[in-house]
Amino acid sequence: MKSFNYLAITLIVLLSLACLENSANAQYWFQSGVFGSRATEYNYGGSVQIETVSQVTPKIGSLGFWTGETLQNGAFIQIGYMVPNETGLYPDDCTLSGCSGNVYLTKGTPTWFYEYFPKGYSGSFLGEIGPNGAAGSNGQFNTYAFNSSGNGIWYFYFNGNKVGSVNLGTPQSGPNELTGIGEYSNAKNDTYNIIPVIFRNLSFYNGKVYLQVPKGLSYVGYGTGSDSSIPNDYGVSEVDNIIDEFEVGSGINLPSNGTTLWNLGFKLNILSQYGNLSASDMYNAYSTVNISEPEYYYVNGSEREVFVGWSGEGFGSYSGDSRTAQVTMDSNISETAEWQRQYYVTGNSSIGGVNGSGWYDANSTAELGINKTILAISGKERYTFVKWSNNSTTDPIYFKVTKPVKLTAELQKQYYVGVSSKYLGASGEGWYNDSSYANISVDSPFIGINSSSRYALSKWLINGNLLNTSSPGISILVNESYSIEPIYQKEDRANFIIKNLENENADITEIIINNETYNTSPFLDAGQSYNVEGAEYDRNSIPINKTITAADASYYLTVPLYNVRITALSYMFDSPLDATIDAKFENGTSSVYHTSRNGTVTISNVYGNYSLSLKSNLALPVHVESGSNAEEIYMVTIQAILSIVVLFAILIIAAYEAVRLKKIKRSKDHKRRRV
Repeated sequence: MKSFNYLAITLIVLLSLACLENSANAQYWFQSGVFGSRATEYNYGGSVQIETVSQVTPKIGSLGFWTGETLQNGAFIQIGYMVPNETGLYPDDCTLSGCSGNVYLTKGTPTWFYEYFPKGYSGSFLGEIGPNGAAGSNGQFNTYAFNSSGNGIWYFYFNGNKVGSVNLGTPQSGPNELTGIGEYSNAKNDTYNIIPVIFRNLSFYNGKVYLQVPKGLSYVGYGTGSDSSIPNDYGVSEVDNIIDEFEVGSGINLPSNGTTLWNLGFKLNILSQYGNLSASDMYNAYSTVNISEPEYYYVNGSEREVFVGWSGEGFGSYSGDSRTAQVTMDSNISETAEWQRQYYVTGNSSIGGVNGSGWYDANSTAELGINKTILAISGKERYTFVKWSNNSTTDPIYFKVTKPVKLTAELQKQYYVGVSSKYLGASGEGWYNDSSYANISVDSPFIGINSSSRYALSKWLINGNLLNTSSPGISILVNESYSIEPIYQKEDRANFIIKNLENENADITEIIINNETYNTSPFLDAGQSYNVEGAEYDRNSIPINKTITAADASYYLTVPLYNVRITALSYMFDSPLDATIDAKFENGTSSVYHTSRNGTVTISNVYGNYSLSLKSNLALPVHVESGSNAEEIYMVTIQAILSIVVLFAILIIAAYEAVRLKKIKRSKDHKRRRV
């Protein structure tokens, strides 16, 4: 066991010798009491309550009851009360420079004192003594305390009142324990009866508060320099099993040094709803206990509890957000682990790029949004947001998190369709959904230059490939980006003048050019060669087969059409005849014609073979002469009952001649004209 260097004996010796000139040399310094466990080491002071007991003082030696300790640098400090063994003046206010006063004390009347010894000092009393009777009457408990300010100055207190101070050059006790001691000093033997004195609440100062000595260990022994040949019969024991309450004096147990008189312990109660870490246990007073919780407790894959912090109750407890903390068992402590429920919010899409996925506190607001950078693949391809899987069309989306949430963004891939035109405007440019149709059109398929020249839409250039259509509007399936341009071709108006075989204008309005039908004044691609294959006339396809180079010009074409001139004459009189002519043509068509007064009719622009059938409107015999352009001369006979006609004519003539002789010639002439 560690040796105690309690120099308080010097004080008692001095006080005794001051009044007893003829006292014999004393040899024993009997000490009994308690020293604290190692928990009291490196303290900054001590405190104790000591019962005042008026003793019948011994003739030789002095009594003192105090708390004190050796400091880190070897100095010693103590405070308590003493019982003078003689009445008289005692030295007071003593420092290394000497004593500045004295105090009158009455024999057997307790008063407080404090005493100190700098390191290595072994001289006379240093300290101060209280007024006579300052410790009060029997049974009174007074509090004696000392502490350091941290700069080497130590202060002494009696019942909370500062009674003195001294600079001892160190702020703490170092590896030395606090003690509470009853002492019979300068004794010659152990026959003197010390009335037991009770000590309570022996406490050490940790720099902030006074804490009870957690474990009290017994000490029965001798002061430094004392003779030890006589047993120390002054004992120490716990009072009624009360923690941190003990008594010293005669007739008390003599335990072995280091026997535990009490062991102060406190209960640590840990409450945690998660992690199976709830516990309750006892710990030595002022011991330190580590407490720890995991950062997360996973309820399942999408729900978890996040450790928020500790909420502590009791002296030495911890409250804060550190997962691993340390509590000092200065009292019963309750530590509650606080948790925050979190839910996992998942945002995704077919191409990823959703911001905001992660863990959210319950009832907090989550934000999910599309990362705009992933939507733009290039200047011609992109994705656009359509909606979330909960049908919300808001981006970003905000919602209160009360459970795990998984939202998928529906995206639409789009391609850019670019349309450009060198001439008039074109419409349809823009972004299109994948697999949709883009309708592209130009404002007009024709752009006039003048009355005989223009630009005409001829085809479309799509991603470098030609689409051979001159339609002003096209529809394309969009499954990639497109660059579209309408291609215009300059056209000149070609004026076709068509003559028949008689160099007359043929009545033709449609011609065949490169297997397509045109009017006779079509616009054709300027500078291009065309084959005029033929003409359409009265359901006849008339071959021409002439090659031209398109330009703003007139083109003369001759077609194999001719005119048929017919003269109808009476057989009898060889005079023009009013007749009806049925004509049938090679293409299967037929037409009816009537002769004029001079008996003629002309059928224009006849193509191919034909046949004629004539009849007189008077049912007279007719012969026909065709014109010079006829390829063949047809003689068409109209059958009639000639005899009846002739007889009828003779009767009429005879009647007239009989009645109007003078008018015969005129009548004949008249009848001929009628015929």
